Order: sequence, then C-alpha cells, then structure tokens
Amino acid sequence: GNESLVSGLQGPAWSPDGKTIATTIGTIVPQSMSVATVAISTGEIIQFSSQKFSFTGDVTWLADGKSVLIHARETDTQVKSLWQISYPSGEAKQITNDLITRFSISLTADSNALATVQGYQIAHVWIASIADGGRAKQVTSGSDLNVQPTWTTSGKIVFTRDSAGA
Repeated sequence: GNESLVSGLQGPAWSPDGKTIATTIGTIVPQSMSVATVAISTGEIIQFSSQKFSFTGDVTWLADGKSVLIHARETDTQVKSLWQISYPSGEAKQITNDLITRFSISLTADSNALATVQGYQIAHVWIASIADGGRAKQVTSGSDLNVQPTWTTSGKIVFTRDSAGA
C-alpha cells in the first residue's frame, strides 16, 4: 500500500523505559510523514505529532522520555534539520535552522551531547566534445551545487547555482 510505518534508512527507537517505540508513520506518495509511538504491551500505534514532513530519518528519544529528536524536512526544497517533538503532546520545534543538511542523530545516555553528520552536495558543470568526452573541462569551482546547465543561442552556459550546497 501507500502507508509506511518506518521511513528512510533508519529504524524505530526504543523509549528509555522500554515500553514504547517511536517511529515515523505516513504516506509514501506523496511523502507525508509524522512521528508515532507503538506500545510494546498492546501493539497500539498512536500518531502523537501532527507535524508533517516530506522526509524523515533518525528518530531518537531524549533520556527523560519526554521528547524525541528527528532529522527531517518539511518540504522537498528545504535542507534536513533537527526537530524536537514533545511526547506525548506532539509539539514540534525546529532546533536547527541553517543551510546545512544533517544526517543521523546520536545522543549520549544523559542526552547532554548530540552527534550528527553534516552533509554537503557539490556539483560542477563540465564541457566536453561529443567526439572526445574524455577530455572534458570543468567550468565551475568551489563548493556550490551547480545544476541544470543550458546553452544560450550566443554560446554561453546558464546554470542554477545553489550556494547552500544542500
């Protein structure tokens, strides 16, 4: 079907008391994911957050069991940010708001320190002869995401540059 109980590459997360599992839940097409819990004793699934995401990844409980962290993005045009979602109220708060994409979350046992991975995409525009593609010439540099090159009628190249690199 079109429904998903776990999204992305990461699995669900056990609560600190071992009685509940937090996971993502939602639809695949279009992707509209949120956070839910599964009660270990009954198997009951409760969507406790109304916040919708177009992408979700790791879900991690804070040590006190009163909230989870998730890396997610609200829309496909945003970078993946860290969100804190209160449990059981479901109140969602974006805790990073910059141009850096984040992947995976790991907390220390007391939740006083967080490890995450920052990700950047770099893409360059190259020019090559149809007859000799092996002699391509790179025409952009730096750490930008340069995409969708198009030749103009005057022989110049126009392309999209995303300096956020995400």
